[in-house]
Amino acid sequence: MALALSVETLTAGRPGAPLVVLLHGFPDLPLTWRKQAGPLAEAGYRVVAPLLPGYGGADPSEGVEPYRMDRLVDGFADLIRREGAGRASVVGHDWGGAIAWNLPRYRPEVVERLVIVNSPHPIVLRRALRTLDQLRRSWYIFFFQLPILPEALLRRNDFALLARLMARALRGDPERDTLLAAYRKAWRQPGALTAALNYYRAVLRTRPPSVPSRIDTPTLLIWGERDPHLGVQLTEGTRPWVPNLEIERIPEAGHWAHLDAPERVNARILAFLRAGH
Repeated sequence: MALALSVETLTAGRPGAPLVVLLHGFPDLPLTWRKQAGPLAEAGYRVVAPLLPGYGGADPSEGVEPYRMDRLVDGFADLIRREGAGRASVVGHDWGGAIAWNLPRYRPEVVERLVIVNSPHPIVLRRALRTLDQLRRSWYIFFFQLPILPEALLRRNDFALLARLMARALRGDPERDTLLAAYRKAWRQPGALTAALNYYRAVLRTRPPSVPSRIDTPTLLIWGERDPHLGVQLTEGTRPWVPNLEIERIPEAGHWAHLDAPERVNARILAFLRAGH
């Protein structure tokens, strides 16, 4: 199955097929889903993996207000409508997972089924950040609140820190060097890095409208247990907020579970999506 692949977007599948929207995280790009898009399309789905707003220099907005969660959610609900679908299944990793969790909270009418990869339910994360262990793991959230300094550090030596992070995620991939060049190109775009950091800043600096924390949408939570930043204990305590929940823990995978164990992740996602038809 041929993919339409670029830094900006990744699409696959035939128009009119059931829609699956794939949302990437930080400091990632839509190409992170290249191992999922083909199998999903071959299984009969229409796949759209968009670039998160501001990433790769895609119309970066000034300040943190545009990255308030309710505004991000409205943008992706509009994307689902533009693709000609009233509803879609949504798959999200990391920051894309945070947005995906909130889509059925703010706009439940647009989400058919929900798949989350290594991203905790917002209430579970908020409570975990009161513990010393998770504060130690998530120190970067608070570092990113500083002005100028995070951008300066991450830009050093042509984004060496971010490249090292993605190189670990891509270990063993024969296209690793080509992919890293694409990441660096995206990070270099004017305003792109600050836009990506503004997602973190908006969490602590803005107050979106209050919505219920309970999610009734059928949900699959996939978790790579070797994630150094988001401990596997973050899967615990999710079910009270998500009663229709399935959890798949993958002991050999890390933060990028969909890259570390693509065959297992793909099989689990496809089985979960098919269960809805």
